[in-house]
Amino acid sequence: MKSTVFKVLIIIMFFAVLILPVLESDKIGGALSPNENRYLAKFPPLFTENHNFSPEFKSGFEAWLNDNLGGRQKLIQLSKAINYRLFDELGFSGYRVINGPNGWLFYAPDPEIPYIVNSFVPDDAVKMNIKNSFERIAEGLKGSNTSLVVGMWPPKFDIYPEELPSNLRLINTYSAAEAIDNELKTAKGFSYASPFSELVANKSSFPTYSRAVDVGHWNQYGAFFGYSALMEAVKENFPDLRILTEEDFSITEVERELKTDWGFASKETDLHYEPKFSRTAIEDAGFFDRINFVSKDIWKSYRYFQNPDTTLPKAILVGDSYVWQFLLQNMAESFSELVFIHYLDLDQLGSLAAVIEPDVIMLTGQGFPAIWALSQVSLQNLYAEIVSHDTPTTIERGESYNVNILVRNTGDQAWSEDDQIRLCIFQDGKDHGYRVHLPEGFSLEPGQEYTFVLYNLRAPTGNTTYLEYQMLEEGIQYFGEKERVDIVVK
Repeated sequence: MKSTVFKVLIIIMFFAVLILPVLESDKIGGALSPNENRYLAKFPPLFTENHNFSPEFKSGFEAWLNDNLGGRQKLIQLSKAINYRLFDELGFSGYRVINGPNGWLFYAPDPEIPYIVNSFVPDDAVKMNIKNSFERIAEGLKGSNTSLVVGMWPPKFDIYPEELPSNLRLINTYSAAEAIDNELKTAKGFSYASPFSELVANKSSFPTYSRAVDVGHWNQYGAFFGYSALMEAVKENFPDLRILTEEDFSITEVERELKTDWGFASKETDLHYEPKFSRTAIEDAGFFDRINFVSKDIWKSYRYFQNPDTTLPKAILVGDSYVWQFLLQNMAESFSELVFIHYLDLDQLGSLAAVIEPDVIMLTGQGFPAIWALSQVSLQNLYAEIVSHDTPTTIERGESYNVNILVRNTGDQAWSEDDQIRLCIFQDGKDHGYRVHLPEGFSLEPGQEYTFVLYNLRAPTGNTTYLEYQMLEEGIQYFGEKERVDIVVK
C-alpha cells in the first residue's frame, strides 16, 4: 500500500513539474524582460490570414515556450547573482560581461577574448594586406571622384587595460588594434582617422569610456574625440568642411548610475553636449523604403540626413554602434546628404553609392575584426537598368509562367558567371535565393542588354504576391535599378 501511494505521489510530482511552469507562463508573451533587456516571444497565431494552418506556428510556439515558462525569469536572476558573487561575471542581453577590480565592466564574449588578452596580434602580412586593400578601394573610387576615409575606434579594453580583472592576464602589451592603427597611419591614397592617442592621453583628466553604464562603448566625452578625428580626416579632402568644436556646445557634467537586480551598482560622470546652434540637418526616415533597401542590420540603425545647404559634400558613412549611438547628429551638420549604414550591410554599399553619388565614403569600425571586414568590401562600378519585363499581373493557381526580364549593363565593368553576376528575384520583399544566371562563357559588356528568363513561375499559397528584380554580385552586393511588380492570384 505504501509503495503504491509513493508511486502515485511521484507521478503527481512529475506531472506538476511539467505542467506548473506552463500554467504560470505568460499566456500572451511579448513582455520586456528586465534580466535580458529584450522583448520575449509572443504566442504565435495558429492560422494565417487565409485561414490556413500557419507553417511558422511550431517554431513560434517553441520560442514562446522557451521565453515565457513560469519561474524562468527568477532562475535567470538567480544565475546572474551567483555568477556575479562567485565569479565576478555579469550577463547583459544574453552576452558575457566581466567585472574589473574597480567596478569597470567589459563586454567579453568568447570571440573577444583573444583581443582582450592580446593573444592575437596581426603579423606584417595581415597588416599589409589590410592596408593594400583600402588603398585599392581608394584607387577604384577615384574614377567617380569619391574620396575614401577609414577610421578605427579603439576597444574599451585597449584604452583601459589596467581595469581588466586580474584573472585575465595580458599575453602581450601590444594589441591587435594598436598594430592596425600604426600600420594605417602610414597608408597612402586615403585619409585615416585615429583617436587612439587622444583617448588614452585624456583619460587621466576625465574618463573617455563608460565605466559600467555602457559595457562596450566610449562615453559622450570620448565620442567627441572620435567625431573630431573622423571629421579632421574628411577635411583633408574638403578644406572648407565645417567641424564642430566644444565652443559650439554648452557642456555640463552629468551623473549616470547602473543598478542590477543581482547586486551590482555603479555611478559615473560623463559630459553632456548641448548645442548652442540650431540644427539644420533633418532625418528622412522614408529614404530607405524609397530605394528598396534590403538590410541585415538587426538594430535597424541605418539613417539618412539631408541638409538645406546643397553646396556641402555628400557622404556615405559605414560604421557600428560607436557611430550610430554617438556621432550621427553632429556629423550630419556638415553634409548636404549623409547616409549611415551598419557594416553588416556592406553588400549594399555599391548600390547605395549609385543612388547617392557621394563625394566621400567613410569606412569605420571598432578594433581589428571590424577593420578587417571593411577592407574586404567590393566597390566595382557595377550598374544596371531594368529595361523591360513581361511579368503577368494576374496568375492562375496551378499554372506556370515564363517571364522575360531585359536588363542593360549601364556600368563600366563586364558581367559574367565567372564573376558571379546574376539576376536576383525577390519575393514579397525577401531574397529567398532565387537566381537567374548568365550562360557559361558569356560576357555582357558595358552598354549591352541581355534577357534573363525566369522559368516556371507559380502561384504561392496566398491571394497576392509581388516580385522584385535586381542584379547582384553574389555574396558581395546588390546593384542597379530594382523593379517591382504586384501580382494577383486567382
